[in-house]
Amino acid sequence: MPVVAVAVNERELRHTVCPGVFRLGLAPVVTDQQIRSAVTSVLADSRLRAEMSQTSRAAVDGKGAR
Repeated sequence: MPVVAVAVNERELRHTVCPGVFRLGLAPVVTDQQIRSAVTSVLADSRLRAEMSQTSRAAVDGKGAR
């Protein structure tokens, strides 16, 4: 599933980059317009959504915390 993400704190910026995630940065500096633009871009591009979906699914084993 494609994701547009905004980090809430500095620690979240250090997380491993996850496939299928469009990272915008730290919340206090990300503007509403940047969020709208990212979401609009993802929604408008079916190939991008399919690629994000495929890469995120490939990164997960489906076994949860086990």
